Amino acid sequence: MDNFINYLQVISKLSDDTKSDLVNCLTTFEFAKNKTILKQGQVCNYLYFVDKGLLRLFYYRDGKDITDYFATEQNIIGGIDSFFSQKPSEKIIETLEACSLIAISFDNLEKLYQKHHDLERVGRILSVGAFLSMQERLFAIQFHSAKQRYQELLARSPDILQRVPLGHIASYLGITQVTLSRIRSQK
Repeated sequence: MDNFINYLQVISKLSDDTKSDLVNCLTTFEFAKNKTILKQGQVCNYLYFVDKGLLRLFYYRDGKDITDYFATEQNIIGGIDSFFSQKPSEKIIETLEACSLIAISFDNLEKLYQKHHDLERVGRILSVGAFLSMQERLFAIQFHSAKQRYQELLARSPDILQRVPLGHIASYLGITQVTLSRIRSQK
């Protein structure tokens, strides 16, 4: 849990009282590789901090598996739209490696936000960061070439090729696996 508290502290300082209450609301989960932790149609009741491992968030469109996000160590993952709306998720979260996750429930997070405005500030900063990342991804899909998107992914996550199947990477980039192979061969 120290890794998670340290992660939050980098974003904005938390009081000792906030840290204590937060730790009391956290749960640790261990998942094996290839486990689904959020199913389509299920309400997402937790946000997860990845202490160890790798997960992906994806959905199905016209029978195709579309990867939306990868979460590695020191990242947060959840079915965000479902978590905050408390409505069934269209997305699925699965582990690509064995994972150790630190989780907080929707109810506990809301209670902590009401009591601790320093934590609410951290939540706002994380939300703005997630929104900006989503905007960058949308811009890249609309205006960058497949090769540029691939290079940007490698710059952000240099070890991604060793950890994620190429089909998932191609899906994330919005290209076919054949196109990804061509890009990779152009080195």
